[in-house]
Amino acid sequence: IAMIVNAVTAAYLDDAVRKDRTERESRYDVLVTKFKEVMSELKQERDRSEALELAVKGGEGAEAGWLERDLEGFSTELTSVRVALRSVEADIAAATATGEPADAKLTARQNVLADQAVALNAEIERVRTKLRARQQVAAECEASRREVERLQRVADQLGLQVGSQAATINMPPRVRLLEEAPVPGPVGR
Repeated sequence: IAMIVNAVTAAYLDDAVRKDRTERESRYDVLVTKFKEVMSELKQERDRSEALELAVKGGEGAEAGWLERDLEGFSTELTSVRVALRSVEADIAAATATGEPADAKLTARQNVLADQAVALNAEIERVRTKLRARQQVAAECEASRREVERLQRVADQLGLQVGSQAATINMPPRVRLLEEAPVPGPVGR
């Protein structure tokens, strides 16, 4: 009977040890796979972040200053055109109020000023669109930088877990037999 008990115990312990080791190896494999995925994602995000930083800080940095100056200049010019247009319209209205026909030169001037106002509005909108696009790139750059930091923290944590899990794979079994069952002697003899 002792041999049977010892054989069953040994089989049970072997199964428990094998299961424990398989679970540790499986966890290690999952951690390594996830670590590789995060490192790949981190590299891609770093590359994206560097490209965005170059777009924001690189040769386009001077362009942002020019765009802002252009916007200010166009806005100032538009204000001047609007003032001149109001003045011409007032002169036309004054002439019309007295019953005189509008002067052809004033009407032509009014048309020229109106066309200039439309063109300046178009330029202002073009510059604003470029500035918004630059601001969007700057925001994407900042978001990408934060994502790189987050991924780096995740990779660091996974790296620590992979290292500690690797150390447990070759550890001796956590469960072991302390002693075999003794062979009982004859009872009552």
